[in-house]
Amino acid sequence: MNPEPHGERIVRDTTSPRPFVSADHHTPDGGATELEAAQRALASEHVRLTDALSRAESALAMRDEVLAIVAHDLRAPLNAVQSSAAFLTDVELAEPERRRLLDVIRRAASSMNRLIEDLLDVSRMESGAFTVELRELDVAALAGEVCEQFRLQATEGGRSLECKVEHAVPPVRGDRDRLSQVLENLISNALRFTPAGGSVTVRVTRQGSDSVVCSVSDTGVGIPPEELPHLFERFWQARRYRRGGAGLGLAIARGVVEAHGSALAVESEPGRGSVFSFVLRSD
Repeated sequence: MNPEPHGERIVRDTTSPRPFVSADHHTPDGGATELEAAQRALASEHVRLTDALSRAESALAMRDEVLAIVAHDLRAPLNAVQSSAAFLTDVELAEPERRRLLDVIRRAASSMNRLIEDLLDVSRMESGAFTVELRELDVAALAGEVCEQFRLQATEGGRSLECKVEHAVPPVRGDRDRLSQVLENLISNALRFTPAGGSVTVRVTRQGSDSVVCSVSDTGVGIPPEELPHLFERFWQARRYRRGGAGLGLAIARGVVEAHGSALAVESEPGRGSVFSFVLRSD
């Protein structure tokens, strides 16, 4: 006896393969595309990590070099302090000799303090914590005073030092101590790189009704064009010339000038000297 049907029986063929659907639902080769993207990301990350490692190694090398430069610059004044103090302690000295040794100690301490202050200034500039106190300032008189500080040094080195101030230069807004520091650094550098028989000239001139241009020019060795981009880098001069000094003067001078809303410009030609200049405003 045949069973009576209760409804339609549906039979499916479960042995036939179903069509493949790509994971990205776009193209059949989506897996290859994802692999290529991952490879590109991996290559990019490798470049980033390699660059970070290179920067870290450069920073460590710079740290070691900075420590070597600072240690070198501190050694001479420390030796002067130690030897002078030993004489004052162990030897009976006449008053003139005692005063001379005390003066040696004073100057050595001043030199060490200046290096420490320079390092702190650079640190403040890099962290954005460096500030200036702007007040009305007779920059022409300031330039004359700073020039006088270097008059003897210039004469003893066989160089001439002139200060040329234009008549009726208006007062400016500036930080007297910091701008004095800028002029001292620029004049000191100019004298260092100007041979005997050469000259250094400090000029203060009007620019329009409310601005003053300050410049320090020399007839020294000049600066090769390839060195100009590095000129204001901290410690660069110390590494390049090995003439003593931490090589912070120009970096600090630029930072001070920029804090006054200006820029420290330089023009130079090898064998014919250099000119450093900046503009100060009265408002």
